[in-house]
Amino acid sequence: MDLCKTCVRFDMSEKLLDEMTFKLTGDAKRRLQGLAEADGLTASELVRRLIEAHLDERERHFRALVSIFGANAPSHKE
Repeated sequence: MDLCKTCVRFDMSEKLLDEMTFKLTGDAKRRLQGLAEADGLTASELVRRLIEAHLDERERHFRALVSIFGANAPSHKE
């Protein structure tokens, strides 16, 4: 997935007030920083873009399922 500045919509107009801390292996951190640098981003920017892309994809998937099954579809009982 290419997340360069021109590839993924990322609205920076919203203030980033909440923070999260997570742990990575040394190798994962090195690779993340390398990929971010290759895309001209900081590691934090890349992580935010990855999270935003994942959330957008999950929302698209949810909307597709709702269009198939409906928000109030009765559950199937056997």
